[in-house]
Amino acid sequence: AWEHWNELGRHIEFSDPGAELVRYLGAIYRFDAYNPEVPSHPRTIATEMSGYLRNLVLRFQKDYSGVTLRKVKTPFPTEKKEWGPEDEEVGKYSGDIASYAASGLFASLVARPDLAVAVQRMCSRVTKWTAADDEKLVRFMSYIAQEHDLELAGTLGPEDLDDLELVVWPDADWNGDPHTTRSTSGLFVELHGKKTGHTFPLTWKVSHQTATSSSSAESETVSASVGIRHAALPIQSLLEAMLGVTIPISCKIDNTQAIAAIKNGYSKKLRHLQRTHRVSIGTLHEIYGDPKI
Repeated sequence: AWEHWNELGRHIEFSDPGAELVRYLGAIYRFDAYNPEVPSHPRTIATEMSGYLRNLVLRFQKDYSGVTLRKVKTPFPTEKKEWGPEDEEVGKYSGDIASYAASGLFASLVARPDLAVAVQRMCSRVTKWTAADDEKLVRFMSYIAQEHDLELAGTLGPEDLDDLELVVWPDADWNGDPHTTRSTSGLFVELHGKKTGHTFPLTWKVSHQTATSSSSAESETVSASVGIRHAALPIQSLLEAMLGVTIPISCKIDNTQAIAAIKNGYSKKLRHLQRTHRVSIGTLHEIYGDPKI
């Protein structure tokens, strides 16, 4: 890159110093500058996409000027319990939903994990969008219209290195998809300084489970397996290679039956997981009992 800038500099005189990285692919980044006089001071990185999301809402309002965006608390509506004629009709937004869902997906992957579930549910319906699905897009646009300026921030300092832990937050909505009866797994992984309370987000994910769960404990165990095996363990290995220390994993499961199954290494009620979900409780038990993890 410097070679090209130097070549341009032969023909153009640049009077201003180069600007710091602020915007990249629709996102705004804010970095705390390093102060050599206070080298141990914690620093924060924040990412926000307010401009990108405002433009997405404006595009929607321009394309569908008669739609009212109301005040809501979440980006996705409660799934209805009964089927009606609207489940067979082609939705008003079926021609544009792929574009809107893709734009929302980009925002959810870069800086807005709070949008991930709503986007996943819209993406799963893109090829079969009905009038019953129209409310999903209206609710999503209503939410980001009022919450477009939220930012994702992480803070760490040198003193956190001695007591860092890798925290995994897995969860699942038991059979939350009315079209497939399958659960949706979600996870959020962050670094946590136990002494200072500092946290730094690393990754997040939302995905459909591969089979229908027969209980909440089953869906939660599957979600925990994805969070630990496919996210936390690879991140732990990477950080160990980079920092030279092993950072322990803490998995925050909120289902007592799932916790008991993992601790015991076996559950009679969940013995079918190996066949239906390709999830091994025995493997999770070994990970739980490994002092190096």
